[in-house]
Amino acid sequence: VEHALDHNVALLVRDQKGASILFAPSVSAPSEAIAIAAHDVDVVFFDGAFWRDEELIALDLDRQTARDLGHWPLYGDEGSLRFLAKLPAATKKILVNVSHTNPMLSPTSRERGLVEAAGVDVGYDGLELAL
Repeated sequence: VEHALDHNVALLVRDQKGASILFAPSVSAPSEAIAIAAHDVDVVFFDGAFWRDEELIALDLDRQTARDLGHWPLYGDEGSLRFLAKLPAATKKILVNVSHTNPMLSPTSRERGLVEAAGVDVGYDGLELAL
């Protein structure tokens, strides 16, 4: 299986007044480019597909890890949640592209508590923001 490392999909948008959004729905691994793009923006929509790297394997749904599928898992010392928590507090951080297998989808889960404690929100259909 070929790993999809360093295959990140992101779009940085700035309006004429300086408001900015980073939409990064598919981030396979940490990179300098993602770190720079996420640093001083108003809102980051970020890949929240998988909680753990082995999530699909543990559920017997697939033989591939999150990283094999091109997604940087949220949990752990090297997880994307730690990266997001370190972004400036003024940045609104919202997880998108969340797999139905991700345990943080349950509002009462330990995983959701960790996400919220990191200052990150879980996106949902119909979410509206005003900048």
